[in-house]
Amino acid sequence: MRGSNEAFWWSLFSAGSVVAALLVPVLIFATALAPGFGWKPFIEALDFDKSRGLLGNEVVKVILLIGVSLSLFHAVHRIRHLMIDLHVVAPRVSVVVISYLLATTASVLGAAFLWRI
Repeated sequence: MRGSNEAFWWSLFSAGSVVAALLVPVLIFATALAPGFGWKPFIEALDFDKSRGLLGNEVVKVILLIGVSLSLFHAVHRIRHLMIDLHVVAPRVSVVVISYLLATTASVLGAAFLWRI
């Protein structure tokens, strides 16, 4: 009997949902709401030199890459299963391959971009 790799994709989906649920609201608050309220620490943190210095740290790069990559896999998995639920007529294998290949490609490009900073 051949095993399924579905558990692997569901684990990426669930990890991505947790990361997205915790990371995205914090990023929205820190980059949009807090500076809008005029809170100086957040306004100063968005300064180009300070942001570049923060992104120069390898630990921050890894954490950011993990957050973005897991969020991408979460989104792709959700869209794929939405297509299944809506009975979109498409070859199932090609949808799986294309969707996860896009998430993997975006993660690799994100890693390349982060390591150039």
